Amino acid sequence: FAPVTLAATAPNVLVVNPVLPAKSLAEFIALAKAKPGALSYGTPGIGTSPHLSMELLKSMAGIDLQHVPYRGTAAAVTDVIGGQIAVTFANALTAKPQVDAGRVRALAVSGPKRIEALPAVPPVAEAGVPGYEAMQWYGVVVPAGTPAPVIARLNAEAVKALQSDEMKEKLALDGAQPVGSTPAAFAALIRSELEKAAVNDPDRAHVLVVANSYDQCAWLARGISESGSYREALCVAVRAEDRHSHNPELPRENRAVRLTSEEFET
Repeated sequence: FAPVTLAATAPNVLVVNPVLPAKSLAEFIALAKAKPGALSYGTPGIGTSPHLSMELLKSMAGIDLQHVPYRGTAAAVTDVIGGQIAVTFANALTAKPQVDAGRVRALAVSGPKRIEALPAVPPVAEAGVPGYEAMQWYGVVVPAGTPAPVIARLNAEAVKALQSDEMKEKLALDGAQPVGSTPAAFAALIRSELEKAAVNDPDRAHVLVVANSYDQCAWLARGISESGSYREALCVAVRAEDRHSHNPELPRENRAVRLTSEEFET
């Protein structure tokens, strides 16, 4: 694939059950360190933005939390309210009504700055984990080999649409903000996200990429290799129908899996 533009970004909000004895992110991290593996967190599923946001927080803060995947953000927030799990990352649209009603406590936002919806809630980086940033983002890509003039035209039209009041209003309903970047800037973001996923992996040796098609798999593997995140990438393409029906043991999400040297060679 070839990047066209970064369309929009949206932060996640870290919310906990109000009964939890943690009124700030620093206190939550201290609580988690005092009870390694005792606290659980919910997400809309493996590989989703809230999942990646929490895994990054775990890695950078040095805490151990148990992952509980749900079928959607609302279900995870509901169980935070009910006390079945301690914490979750949720988009601002979902989190704000529950925060305002006192059903959950917001400790931090995952983006680089405070958000208009919850101005009293600090960014994670400001609240105790310097350098942290994790955003949901949405972009436009086209097949590899698409002529540059076509990409340029698509970029210009997409950026124009993203600047319209109608698009801004629709994105705001999801707690997102329009961006409209250049293809080069979007490509750089993709590389940085790949690097971020591997920055805390001391080995950075081999990675197995599982995707729906060879083209998609090759694009992901090439991006990983070019980013320098791993020394070598092995690509395995699995058709969606095979992945879901005939090979249920394979992951449903396109994802990269770290391997040891022995596993990679096998």
